[in-house]
Formats: sequence, structure tokens, C-alpha cells
Amino acid sequence: MFSRPPPHSARFRSDHLDEIHAFVAAYDGSHRRAALGRGPLGYSMDAVRCGDVDLGWGLTRTRQKVQGVPRSAILHLPLGRRHVYAVGGRTLEARPDTAILLAPGQEYTLYFEPDDWLVVLRLPGSVLADELVDRDPAAALASRGTREIPLAGSRLSALAALHRTLVDAAKPPAENASVPRAEQLQARLCHWMADQVLATRPSSSAPALGIQRIRTVEEWIDAHLADPITLGRLCAVAGVGDRYLESAFRAHRGQTPLQFVMARRLAWVRRNLLESRPGDSVTQLAHDAGFVHLGRFAARYRSAYCESPSATLRHNAMRP
Repeated sequence: MFSRPPPHSARFRSDHLDEIHAFVAAYDGSHRRAALGRGPLGYSMDAVRCGDVDLGWGLTRTRQKVQGVPRSAILHLPLGRRHVYAVGGRTLEARPDTAILLAPGQEYTLYFEPDDWLVVLRLPGSVLADELVDRDPAAALASRGTREIPLAGSRLSALAALHRTLVDAAKPPAENASVPRAEQLQARLCHWMADQVLATRPSSSAPALGIQRIRTVEEWIDAHLADPITLGRLCAVAGVGDRYLESAFRAHRGQTPLQFVMARRLAWVRRNLLESRPGDSVTQLAHDAGFVHLGRFAARYRSAYCESPSATLRHNAMRP
């Protein structure tokens, strides 16, 4: 759904830490980086600019630990693997269905997994801060901070469509005459980010169900996707009542527990379709993920990824 680096992007490649540190420092402030595996670093960054919005595609060949303090509001979205962040004693995860919004001025540690594109959208922090103040002055301060942004259904498709439009707008002037102006696109991205920040801000009435227990439930879900999963069964895993669990998931994830189950099942099928081998079928993968009604599954998959599951499988089979 997301554009890969276009031909008009600026490209940087290096295996040398000093060169990488200098490049990133010029891009968004100083940071520290250490390789956690053997072999060449294989750091790669492709970037284009649309007005004040920077679009990037990062890739490494070796697992790395990155520590930094961003100057801007930066959205990270991996295209395949899970990437772990540590922020102020909290552990966050970026996945293909969950982005990370890095807050300006807040230190973070990222464990960057190898051989996986990390899509980056960078917006001036003051622009997002002003938008939050205009929206809700009383909640603006509490809404600031690094967070996970669940990308289920319309959230994901809206961001992917906006990303493609921004990439097109960054083309040379002769090629993008019909694309909206950069100022309009920046405003649209800022509006989308503010929507997600306000939708995922902590609520004063939210239950104090720890994030670790939420993660325990999520890990159980990932291990039992093929099984029938009900809200009652999830409550038994968490050891809390249904209203408590629903409120906790809405506060921490911006969706209900069963919406999370659906998103994880769809993401599992898509990942396996993209990594399919000869003989794999949409029907078998859907059943393995716990889908019983194939028609409903296909409709939900198309709504989430803007293509049918068979089209994903066909495109993967055509890749060299």
C-alpha cells in the first residue's frame, strides 16, 4: 500500500558509523548507533521532500540499536517486521499495523531490525503542536509524547493514500502539475496526525490495566489466531472483566480487543501472502488465521489493504 523509494529520491548508502552519524545529524539531530550483529551495516536512506514534510525509507543489513532525540514529529512504520522502542521506561512496538509517532524532544531507543523497510514521515514539531492547541487547548499538553498509532481499516488506507500523494508531489515540477500544493498536503498530514494523537491520548477515566498485561493478551492472541477467540476468553487470559478489558484496549490501542484480533489475523494473512511459496492458497492461509467465512474475510482484507487477497498472492508470485 505504501510507495517504495521513487526514482527521484535522494539516496544515501554507507557501512561506516561516522558517515551515518553525520548524515542523520544533518537530517534530524545527533544520535547514537551500535551494530548488534556481524557483517556490513548496510545503512540505506532514500528521501524526498514535499514542502516542510520529509519522506524517508530506511533500511539496514545488520540489527542495530539507535538512540536519539528528534527535533520533529516523526512517524515510523515498518513494512514487514516488528521493531521495538524504549521510551521513558515504556516499551512500544512498530508493526505493519501499528506505527510509532516519535515526539519532538523526547529521547527514544530503537532496535532496528535488518532487511525491512522503515517508512518515515517527518513533520515540524511546532506545526503539530499548534494544531493540537487549536483542536483542544486543555488536552494539548497531555497529548504530547511518543505513542503507538494503531493502523486498522480506514486509518491505514488514509495514511497510505496520503503518502502516495506526497511522494507524487515531490516529483520535479514538470511531472506533478495535477498534484495538490505542498501546503495543502502538509495540512492534511498534520490533520491526520492530530486525529491519531487525540484518539490515542490517555483518558483520565481509563482503567489502570498495565501495558504489560495488554501485551500478554496480545501475545496470546498471536499464538492462537487459528482458534475461536471470544471476548470472554480474552478476559480469562487477562484476568479482568469484559468492560475493564474493553476500556483498557481502547485507552492503549484505540480499538476494542476483538477489533485487534481481526487486525492481527488480517496482518498475519497478508504477511504470509507476501512471503508465499508455491502451493500456498488464500483459502488455506485464511483458515490458518482463524477465518471461517471466506467471503467476509475477503471483504475485510480488501477494505484494509485496498486489494483482494488473491491479487496480493498473484503479485508475489510474479516477483523475481
